[in-house]
Amino acid sequence: MNAVIVAATGGPEQLTFVERELPLAKPGETVLRLSRIGVNFIDVYQRRGSYPVPAGAVLGFEAIGRASDGKRYAFIDHFGAYAEYVAVPNEKLFPIPDAVGDEAAMLLFQGVTAQYLTASVHPVQPGETVLVYAAAGGVGWLLMQVVRARGGRPIGIASREEKAQLLRENGFEALVGSGEDTALIRKLVPEGVDVVFDPNGADTWQLTLESTRPRGHVVLFGAASGRIAPVEPYVLLERHSLTLSYVSIFDHIADPIERQERVDDVLSMLAAKTIVAPAVHVFPLAQASDAHAFLESRKSVGKIVLAV
Repeated sequence: MNAVIVAATGGPEQLTFVERELPLAKPGETVLRLSRIGVNFIDVYQRRGSYPVPAGAVLGFEAIGRASDGKRYAFIDHFGAYAEYVAVPNEKLFPIPDAVGDEAAMLLFQGVTAQYLTASVHPVQPGETVLVYAAAGGVGWLLMQVVRARGGRPIGIASREEKAQLLRENGFEALVGSGEDTALIRKLVPEGVDVVFDPNGADTWQLTLESTRPRGHVVLFGAASGRIAPVEPYVLLERHSLTLSYVSIFDHIADPIERQERVDDVLSMLAAKTIVAPAVHVFPLAQASDAHAFLESRKSVGKIVLAV
């Protein structure tokens, strides 16, 4: 079979298309012939070495494919998805309903991210104002929709005007991101927002602090722009008793029952079209390096997948 490995830590060019032996299923596993593979920013972190993986590792945590009996399954937390075939523990497989197509099913990883952030980390309440960074990206777009579905008021920060305009065309409030947006955010929400969902880190930290209301909640779930410098807890007091969380999806899907509940919730939202992707960008598996470069360019809107 064909697969994509990380030859060494570095840029997208380190993703190498190679031949590998077909995987054999161990007891309690199923081999899937994959059709779509999700590309997520955590894959970029691993390729760069921010989250180290061994040289020669196959990246990827999420994919959809068919078992030998023809049934479709997805997984969202099994390493080694950038390949044509993968053996997956049965407890990590989710049957995909016929009402949910392959492209929609590829929103599961990012959909579960939006679900656990808004249901568990900060259960969004009707009327709350929610600031979402990278709002036109894969997770951000779904976060905006889930917040709205929960009765909140999402305000999106996008990296480019065309992305902000796309958000506005879909009925969302949106701003173009920069370190000078505090006045614009405070114009929209003079008292400050109730919660911030931030996957960026260093570049947006100060804006986050200045945009959050007293006793508000700051939720970090990534570091796309780099890690934040060590934070003196007193800073949170200076900003009027803020609460700070730094969270990972993997800690919120480690329990099989909890993982299944989150996936079921997202599948229900997908089937009802409560959440939809604005676009799905498809690259052949052999062009995984191009997919990574496109993701890092910040030109992408929506979901990026590899087709097998």
